[in-house]
Amino acid sequence: MNGKDVHSVARLAVPAVALALLLAACGMGVPTARQSHPASKVNHPLRASTAGAATSAPSVEVYAVPGSGPADAQIYSQRVGSSVGPQQLASGVAAEVLPSTGIAEDLAIYSSSSGPVVYSLSPSTAPSRLTTSGVGNTQPGSVLLSSQGDIYLQADSQVIDVDSSSGTVVASYNLPSLTADSVAGSVPSYDKGLVSASAVGTVQALVLLPSGDVLALQYTGRAAAVDDLTTGTVHELAGYGDLGGGTLAPDGDVYVVAWRSNDPAASMDVLQIDPATLDVIGSTSTGLSPAPTDNIQTEANSSENILVYVAQGSGASMDSYLWSASSTGLQQLDTLPVNIGLYVSDFGESLYLYGGPAENSVSRLDLTDMSLTQDVSGFATPSGSFVLALG
Repeated sequence: MNGKDVHSVARLAVPAVALALLLAACGMGVPTARQSHPASKVNHPLRASTAGAATSAPSVEVYAVPGSGPADAQIYSQRVGSSVGPQQLASGVAAEVLPSTGIAEDLAIYSSSSGPVVYSLSPSTAPSRLTTSGVGNTQPGSVLLSSQGDIYLQADSQVIDVDSSSGTVVASYNLPSLTADSVAGSVPSYDKGLVSASAVGTVQALVLLPSGDVLALQYTGRAAAVDDLTTGTVHELAGYGDLGGGTLAPDGDVYVVAWRSNDPAASMDVLQIDPATLDVIGSTSTGLSPAPTDNIQTEANSSENILVYVAQGSGASMDSYLWSASSTGLQQLDTLPVNIGLYVSDFGESLYLYGGPAENSVSRLDLTDMSLTQDVSGFATPSGSFVLALG
């Protein structure tokens, strides 16, 4: 696998596929700190983030074959370069790769009947189904993280930690309510009484720190914050209402894309957050407005620190943007072709691009010289299918 610490995929609608793939609505200043009641959890020690050894190429490919309707889509996995045929995983209405802190990424598949179904995509064994039987029927996007045997999900106003071998909830963390930000989206006077100025939002990403603390990057569309769920500390991200990505970088800081949807002229910014203080210690504009965004990813990389990938488009045309992010700001790495892919997967010095308008085509970007190879051999899937994940 790719050996990154934590990465996150923004969960946004994909119009080109008859699936609700990676669904979400991804939004400065010095944040204000306040204290909330500490998280409620049982006696279950969290494990520190542990990255596996990096590999240079994917060994597992997951793809979807659309049916006559979203519920008829079939999801398969196959070993890259193997003579063994594909394995059908499920008939799902949505799928997403989970940000992982272990040696393998996991895939969450949702159906209206079974709720979240999570498969471990190990680079050396066939995909194996993990247990989430104890969590009930949750919505697509609720699975936040899979780490060393635990699966983390958002369940209403809590984040729950589920043991993947038994399905038992072993820990729970209360999410704080966020107050609407006056810049990002205060409640209009005519909405008062109908729309609450304070609400628990959507957790865009979880970050497990080496200390064992769990950070949640939460947004409501009217406010955004980074929460330490272990201590109960909340730092609101002033001026922002929406978030995308969210990753612990090799330099020890957390990077996330933030913006406010109520101001179409405002650009999306990449924030650098100190995980010890939760302070924003750096902010750089991408120069992009958020309106047509289809996907945002942040990927930890040993040589580039953080890769920031944004796919934006309308209709049949999708533009892609790639930067490296560090304490010195953003550096655009390459100009990518139109419709090169909705998603990316980082494998050391190679970045793979696929999905969305790229359908069943996989491309590889060599980060050492920025050379791009399109239609990489060895990733053949049926005509009309869509690549969802590489592991």
